[in-house]
Amino acid sequence: MRALVWLMALGIGAAGPLGAQRPAPPRDELERRVEQRFAERLREALDLTPEEFEQLRAVLEETRRVRRQLAAEERRVRFETEEFLRGGGDAQKADELLGRLETLRERELQLWRDEQQRLAAVLSPEKRLRFVKLREQFAERVRQIRMEMGGRMRDPRGKAPRPFPN
Repeated sequence: MRALVWLMALGIGAAGPLGAQRPAPPRDELERRVEQRFAERLREALDLTPEEFEQLRAVLEETRRVRRQLAAEERRVRFETEEFLRGGGDAQKADELLGRLETLRERELQLWRDEQQRLAAVLSPEKRLRFVKLREQFAERVRQIRMEMGGRMRDPRGKAPRPFPN
């Protein structure tokens, strides 16, 4: 994940030339830079007033923490699913994993609905729709970077996952 954030920062221009041999900034600093640049892109693309921009930032900050928790839980469930599929298991464990995935999807949908309701108080429907599109483009760019890195996540204990059996 640290490499992903670093590549994102490089792709947005947050770091200096690649030839510079400076130590990598801490992950929190890189994430802050990426988020700050994305917020600036939103401000410009949506032509937000300073008041709208601050209100938007407040809404996004409120949902960011929950999104990160959901993403961390999803990574854990996906890793457990990979382990299950490699080593087998019983129907009860498979059912439990499916239930956890379903709960995650429900929580993500509710978060999206809550966020949209808060955004409706700040942005016009047209700006909200453009916001959704910009966020999707950002997420797609993150997926591309992950694929360029090999498309593999690390398990929560820091070990590289083994590939699925054929």
